[in-house]
Amino acid sequence: MDHKLLMDATALIVKIVCMIDCSNLHYSPGRLEEGNSRPLWKDQVPCNKYLQDLFTTQNHPIWSSRYGQNEVLYARKAQLKATKLRKHLNLTFCPTHDIRDHLRLDIRRNELQIFHYASFLKENLRAKKNSSRLDLLPRKLLLEVLDSTQRILFPLSDAKSRRLLRSLISNSDYSFDPEAEKFELSTVCNPGEEIISYIYLADQLEELFQESQSPQPRTWLEKQMQRRSGARYSELPQPNPIMALKYDRRMGHKTRNLSN
Repeated sequence: MDHKLLMDATALIVKIVCMIDCSNLHYSPGRLEEGNSRPLWKDQVPCNKYLQDLFTTQNHPIWSSRYGQNEVLYARKAQLKATKLRKHLNLTFCPTHDIRDHLRLDIRRNELQIFHYASFLKENLRAKKNSSRLDLLPRKLLLEVLDSTQRILFPLSDAKSRRLLRSLISNSDYSFDPEAEKFELSTVCNPGEEIISYIYLADQLEELFQESQSPQPRTWLEKQMQRRSGARYSELPQPNPIMALKYDRRMGHKTRNLSN
């Protein structure tokens, strides 16, 4: 079989089974322009090794914490509701068919990509409920993607979040998976999996949180204002510690004289 046909067929299988688009990895200028380059899948590398390299674990002091819902983690999650991100950052939420792009923040386009196929996540989690790995994709990864969608971005206990999610489902421009609105934790989780610590999506969540607290300039005007503001601050005269110490001593001497 022709090598290109074989690669295309393999890419199609991986796309269906893992929801990962690995086609044209060797020549994808669009992904490179977006800062979304991926490890090359070389001919001699097995599929499971390639996927392992794609999804490396992270260890964040807050998001990866095993101590459940501590106050700092809870406060961070509260800031990442999609309703707040849309209000304060004017973000657009774009559905993605590639699980690698979940929570990928595109500052230039002011977009947040969300892997919306909750039905894929749920069915895979149910099918291998007693397994630590789901064939090629880690079970923990799928739990994190589902949890970050249903309990962080769109907490279904929040009426505003539910309305926003429903609009993304019903709007033909987005067409989010309707299963994203159905919270079925008990049917997909094993005992002890109800509280999720993030080891695959920790960096993405922290980046999103930091952006929510200190947004980067979007427009040309905002960038110019930030640059000029930084330049003016750097040009301000810095206090001389020696002169400040002499001033404090003089003021202290005058205060003692007045008291006498």
